[in-house]
Amino acid sequence: MPIRSISCAPWVLALALVLVLAGCGPSATPASGGARRTAATASSMDAETALLRLLVLIRDRPELRDVDREALQQAFDVPFTSGDDAVDALEGLRYEGPAAKGWRVSIVLSRPGTEEAVLELAFAPEAQDAPGPPPLATPICALDFDRFAAELRDMGLLHDKLRGELERSLKDMFRRPGQRVTVLSRGEANEAAGQIVHACVRRVLIE
Repeated sequence: MPIRSISCAPWVLALALVLVLAGCGPSATPASGGARRTAATASSMDAETALLRLLVLIRDRPELRDVDREALQQAFDVPFTSGDDAVDALEGLRYEGPAAKGWRVSIVLSRPGTEEAVLELAFAPEAQDAPGPPPLATPICALDFDRFAAELRDMGLLHDKLRGELERSLKDMFRRPGQRVTVLSRGEANEAAGQIVHACVRRVLIE
């Protein structure tokens, strides 16, 4: 599309040179590359979508050494970043963004391209240091632990349960040759009996 001719005061023209958009009014059209970058930066996903996409990745990519930035971005449809210094390099590839009301999700692939690669998806409250009890896990429980575990078992992973006092879940491990998935869960709430026993996925570790 041809850029419109500009007829503005000289000082407006000087200001326009600083702007990404070459125009004086709201009708100016952004460059396509800038639009793509803005869309990628704004990408996000809710908690249920994050877990569903993780299940697809587990099914389709049983070996993490084959997972790179492109594979992660295709799987989750969000941008992954990496640091330049030595400390960030150990952390590998990362995405973090909002997941649900009061909650955020982080996805980190450590040591990508190696036999020691580890992928972690975790949910955390937005205000982690806030006083008082932890927030309800209801916003991250649309796809709860029972459904997530059933999907893993349907893929052929064997399920080992580690339980503590009063049969409270400590962690659940799912394994098949070459892959181990550890799932940490928590009750939806700490008061109502039905919500206490309703387990929500809090953290998934793939090795």
